Amino acid sequence: MNPRYVIGQRGYIFAVNKNAISVMNPSIEGQDLTNLKTEDGVMLGQELVQTGTNGGGSFSYMWPNPITKAVESKITYVEAEPNWGWIVAAGAYLSEFNQGANQVLYLLLITLGIALIIGAAVVWLFTNHIMKPISLMVEQVEKVSHGDLTIESISVKIKDEIGQLANDFNTMTSNLKKLIRQVALCSEQVAASSEELTASAEQSNQAAENNAAIIQELAEESSQSAKKIGEYVVTIQ
Repeated sequence: MNPRYVIGQRGYIFAVNKNAISVMNPSIEGQDLTNLKTEDGVMLGQELVQTGTNGGGSFSYMWPNPITKAVESKITYVEAEPNWGWIVAAGAYLSEFNQGANQVLYLLLITLGIALIIGAAVVWLFTNHIMKPISLMVEQVEKVSHGDLTIESISVKIKDEIGQLANDFNTMTSNLKKLIRQVALCSEQVAASSEELTASAEQSNQAAENNAAIIQELAEESSQSAKKIGEYVVTIQ
C-alpha cells in the first residue's frame, strides 16, 4: 500500500463502488462487500454505500489489524466521489487515537507535576519570606509582654512591608531598653538622695537633742544661781 495513503500507523484509504464492490484495496480488491459482516454485526459494504450516498459521515466497527492480526475497533469516515461514483473511505484504529490521547495525558501529567513542584517552591518561599519573620516577631512580642527584654534584634534582609515591620519592632525594643536603663539610673539616684536626706535628718535630730540638753543644763544652772542669790539676800537682811 502506498505510504502516502496510510493514516496513522495502521489506518488506510480504500474505496467501493455503489454496488459495494471493492475497487481500491489490494487485499480484497474486486470482492463484493455487500454481505460482508464484521464481528460486531456491521454489514460493512452496505454501511459504506449508505453512508456515502447520504452525504457522508463516519461509523465504527470491529476489523482485523493488518499488523497484529488482532480484531480492533476501527473508525471510518466515508464520502461519495461524484466523478467516478466511488465511495471513498478513510479508516484508522481507535487504539491510535487513544495512543495520541495517552501522549497528551502523559504531557498533562508531566505539566501538572512541574506545576506542583513550582507551587511547592512558591509556598516554601512564601513561608520563609513572610510567615517565618512574622512568627519570629510574634514570639519576640510575647517575650516583651512578659517583661523579657533580653531578646535579640530580628534579622530580616527583605525590604518589603514585612522587613519594615521587623525594623520598626527592633527600633521599638531598642528604645524601650534605653528607657528602662534611664529609669533604673534615675531610681538609683533617687535612692542615693533619699539616703543622704535620711542621714541629714538624723544629724539634725541629734543636734536638736544636744541643743535641748544644753538649754536644759543652762536652765538648771540659772535656777540654782537664782536660788543661791535668794539665799544670799536673806542672809544679808
